Amino acid sequence: MLPNAWKWGFPVLAAVLAVWGVILLLGGLTTILDSRRGETREAVTDPLAAGFEAFVEQTWSMLVATEDESGELVEVAVVAASDRSEGGGTVLLVPVEALISDGVTGAPGYCEAECRLVDQYRKGGLDAVRAATATILDVQVTGATLLTPARWESLAGAVDPVSVALEVDLVATAVDGTSVVRFPAGLVAVAAADVVDLLGFPSAGNDGSLVRLARQGDWWRGWVEALQEGDPRDRLPNLELDVIDLLATVASGR
Repeated sequence: MLPNAWKWGFPVLAAVLAVWGVILLLGGLTTILDSRRGETREAVTDPLAAGFEAFVEQTWSMLVATEDESGELVEVAVVAASDRSEGGGTVLLVPVEALISDGVTGAPGYCEAECRLVDQYRKGGLDAVRAATATILDVQVTGATLLTPARWESLAGAVDPVSVALEVDLVATAVDGTSVVRFPAGLVAVAAADVVDLLGFPSAGNDGSLVRLARQGDWWRGWVEALQEGDPRDRLPNLELDVIDLLATVASGR
C-alpha cells in the first residue's frame, strides 16, 4: 500500500498544479489582450518596392481531345478560363497533324510522321496527346478529357444547331466509291449528332489542315455564342464534370 503522504498528497498536488495552470493561462491572455505594444504593417502594393509579395495561381485549363466513330483523333483544343469568378476565357485549337519536338521522341534531329499528334494518340492515347501538346505549346494544362461523338452530342444538344458557313461542299466517299455531299456549301445548321463529323471532316490540298482548323474555329465560336444566349450552366448537361464547369465558365464571359 502507498504511504499516507502519497495517498493524500499526490491528489492535492495535482489539483494545485491544475489551478495554477489555469491562473497562468488567464494571466497570459489578459497580458496579451491589454498590451499596447506592437506596430501596424501596411500592405506593400508597389511591385517595385521592397517587401512586395505576389501569389500566382495556375490558369484553369484543360486539353479537350475529340475522336470520331472509328477512334481516330480529329480535334485538339486547349480551353482556358481567364477568371474563375467573372468568367471568360479562350479556346486554342491545335492541328492534329502538328509535329511534336524531338524531346518527346528521344531522338535528337529526328521527327517524321510518327511525331504527329494523331499518331501519338494511336500509340499512347489521351496521355500521350497531352504530353505532346504541352511540348508543342511549351505550357502545361491542369486537366485533359476525351470527347466521343456521343459525348459531343450530349454537350452540343443543349442548344439549337450551330450554323457554320462553308465555302465549298464537303464531299464524302462511300465504301463503294460513290460520292455523297455530307455538308453542302453555304450556311449549314450543324445538328448535335453531326458535330464530330464536321470537326473531323478532312480537307484536300496542302492547306487542308488549316482549312479544317478554321472550320473548327467557326463552329466553336458559334457554339459559345449560342451558350451565351442564356445562362451557360443551364444550357449544358447537369453533370458534375470538370469539362462542363470549365466550358460554362469560359462561355460566361462577354
